[in-house]
Amino acid sequence: MQWQVVESRLIVRQMSRVPKEIQAKYCAWRQRVQEAGPNLRGGYRTHALHGKRTGEKSAWLGRQWRVIFRVFEHQLLVEALELTPHKY
Repeated sequence: MQWQVVESRLIVRQMSRVPKEIQAKYCAWRQRVQEAGPNLRGGYRTHALHGKRTGEKSAWLGRQWRVIFRVFEHQLLVEALELTPHKY
């Protein structure tokens, strides 16, 4: 079965502001999630978030950039919420 990835309005706006390399990595992440689901192995380092973001997950798009998303397993749906630079 194929997963569906729904993008928030925020991600659509942010795409024009992030570096081209990160845009390409996000598109590759989105394609892999559609094919294999959100629990990807490999370089994305997907992990659950906690605190205010309980129920959301984060995946690496590079050393600094992350995609924040929410998973709805019963609907085979992933909602991409935000592209954000990680603050060190």
